[in-house]
Amino acid sequence: MNTVILYRKNHKNGMAEILKKMNEFTAPLYCKPVDADSGKREWPMQPAFQFIVGNYTDVPAGDSTSWRMMPFALCTIPLAPAGGRTLLEVAGRPPLEFSPGGEAILIPEGVRHRISNLAGQPVISLWLHFRLTVFHVFSVFEFFDLPLLYRGDRAERLREKLDTMVRLPKYLNFADSLTLQLSGLAFGAELLAGASCREVCNAKFEKLQRFRRVFETLAQLQPGQPAPSSAELAELVSLSRSRFLALFHELTGGSPTVYLERKRFRDACNLLLGSAEPLARIAEKLGYADAFHFSRKFKLQAGISPQKFRQQLNGSAYHPPR
Repeated sequence: MNTVILYRKNHKNGMAEILKKMNEFTAPLYCKPVDADSGKREWPMQPAFQFIVGNYTDVPAGDSTSWRMMPFALCTIPLAPAGGRTLLEVAGRPPLEFSPGGEAILIPEGVRHRISNLAGQPVISLWLHFRLTVFHVFSVFEFFDLPLLYRGDRAERLREKLDTMVRLPKYLNFADSLTLQLSGLAFGAELLAGASCREVCNAKFEKLQRFRRVFETLAQLQPGQPAPSSAELAELVSLSRSRFLALFHELTGGSPTVYLERKRFRDACNLLLGSAEPLARIAEKLGYADAFHFSRKFKLQAGISPQKFRQQLNGSAYHPPR
């Protein structure tokens, strides 16, 4: 017995000595001190891309989206015919008119706009409704000043990434899901490349970091599950209830109750556009008492009924050759 213990002890000491020698040998070759400066000290933010709905659509001559404001971002690329004209109108900005084929349009969520086909024939449009968020719910477009139009090589790179995503099947396996997420994040990086960060960005982001546990807790709530009280959420960030509510309102524009209702509204939009489920089933999934209650709450947020929202934003699909 003593011999076995002694052997194990010597063996352990011997392996430690071998590892020490190996480290002494490899350190000068592969772990030079300068390598410490090549690391990145990033801000953890849980960036996420969400594909809501997208496709190729045949837009009739003279067609217009009408004025609208959506709860998610839009990227659309009019592709054909050559020589056609597209008109982009955004509230508070001069209208932009351009020819299809060389421009990608970006409309962040909450921006009132209208897109019209001025050509005398149908235009094929590649488009995507999506979200690009940090901390589960905050749009990255809140932090950057971005152009409405992308041209040239950047527009082409955006088109390639959009095409990859919309061509994926409806029901994704593991590989397809990974392709979608990686393509979506690369698409977001292309949109943000060279964009200037707004002055309030760093100050707001530091507060968001502090509230990360709060947003993670709220993001994990299931429909119908009781939400934590304001006092319980305040404890997560070591603040008094009054101070917590003041900072939460500063960051989100409302109380935790308002925040969760907005989240439920966004989930409703996803289900309306990404499925053909009846309103009663969607209401049940989201924890509403019935379809009538769901429709009333949805109209307060969107200004239109769920049925009309689904009709307006689900265009007729045009599928290009594969």
